[in-house]
Amino acid sequence: MEALWLLGVFLAVLGLGMLLAAYFLHRQAKEALRLMDALMDLKQRYEGDLLHFVPQSLPLLQQAGMGYGQVQLRWFGETVRFERGQAEAIQQASCQAQTIGDGDIRLEVLLCPQPRLRGERAVLYGMMTRLWLQLLVSQVNGRLAQLHLAQQQLRRHALFFQHDLKNLAQFMGLLSTQVQRCASPSEAQALVQRLQKVLPALQQRAGRILQHLSQPQQNAGQAQRVVVEVADEVQRVAQALDLTVSIQGKAQVTVVESAWRQGLQNVLENFRQHQGSVPVQVHIDSAESGVDMLLTCEGMDALDEEKRLRMFEPFWTTSESGMGLGLYIARQSFQAACGGRLDVIVLDRERGRWGFVIHCPKSSGT
Repeated sequence: MEALWLLGVFLAVLGLGMLLAAYFLHRQAKEALRLMDALMDLKQRYEGDLLHFVPQSLPLLQQAGMGYGQVQLRWFGETVRFERGQAEAIQQASCQAQTIGDGDIRLEVLLCPQPRLRGERAVLYGMMTRLWLQLLVSQVNGRLAQLHLAQQQLRRHALFFQHDLKNLAQFMGLLSTQVQRCASPSEAQALVQRLQKVLPALQQRAGRILQHLSQPQQNAGQAQRVVVEVADEVQRVAQALDLTVSIQGKAQVTVVESAWRQGLQNVLENFRQHQGSVPVQVHIDSAESGVDMLLTCEGMDALDEEKRLRMFEPFWTTSESGMGLGLYIARQSFQAACGGRLDVIVLDRERGRWGFVIHCPKSSGT
């Protein structure tokens, strides 16, 4: 009788244990499903937008068992670091480091599990980290493929408008000559004077376009470099854009002229597009490290952290008429022109003053 009673107690305890184990596994499976669904929702919401996806997904990894996570993201020339958890977890030998992407988009990832992570929690952490890394790889590859496709489309479109651009450049040069020679009637004198003021600069630009289109493309290493006066170049480009500039300082740089002017044109066009006719202030400084040029103007919109990070991201723009390529191309142009760099600088955070800085290293500046 006593043996039957003990057997009944044993079976009851065993059944209760199995019930509790089943309930625990059910809770674990439900938690895993919830975290994975949340991760996939973030992926769909921020497809290709790693500046939002990464910081919002790290808390989900922490819930799955991550002790410390760090991601250093290089985003089209800008670098930002995201962290989550306790840095003491880095001391563990089980930390995982991985590099994803290259060039314009690159992530350096460090993931460390919580101390003494065992059993089902370790399995859940492994599943979540593998899924998260796979989502990062797919988003980076997708974004780079999108950028490559857009660049290929732009090259194909360029073939169609090159002929029209040649005709336009030839027309501008012919019009400038005709205006300078014509005996204009009095009622058209004001218009002629305006054209005589603007067209010489446009004629120079037309000549550069024709020369560029008539010659085979060269890379930056093969292109001829010339010494230019920075202030004169800025004034010349601004005049062609009908933009007022106030220039302080002088310096010379040795540059690939076409790339240098392309960069200046895109930066000044950005001012004209966003600030209208507000004069642009240009400060030129020559130092041991090279030549720095600061461009700013009054009344610029406030610069928050997201806007600063996305400033040079292709196809991102706050303008209704812009394509979001001007500053991206400008940064590449200054790199090709003198090995330099275009950056954003905050001048007065409280007053919201900021500007662009163009730097050409010492080997290019005199």
